[in-house]
Amino acid sequence: MATVKFRLNVSSSTVGPDNLDFTVEKLVTVSEPINNMSRVTLSSGADTVIFSGTHSKSYMYFRNTDSSAKVSIKNTANDILVNMLPGQFALLPVQENIGIEAVALSGTPILEYAYWSNSGG
Repeated sequence: MATVKFRLNVSSSTVGPDNLDFTVEKLVTVSEPINNMSRVTLSSGADTVIFSGTHSKSYMYFRNTDSSAKVSIKNTANDILVNMLPGQFALLPVQENIGIEAVALSGTPILEYAYWSNSGG
């Protein structure tokens, strides 16, 4: 049984009178299909399929590696899930049978992405 641990840590000592410091973790049982890490060059205005929607519930990671171009992540129904500025990243839980696409809003940025199918519910 394969597992992936997702961990988000948020901390700051400069955003208010109190220190900000919290961590959220989730251990997820995963199964095929799994894509540990890939990169794709996006084209402005052209949708690139990340996965087709035949997968089970999944966790998806995205990072816009570009220094100037914006990237949209959307489902195949054309609903925007997230718009990412240069350097931003996102971790999204995605329901089964939802296809995911990415599109550059300008230029030809490189999108880093990974996904893990959640076999544990």
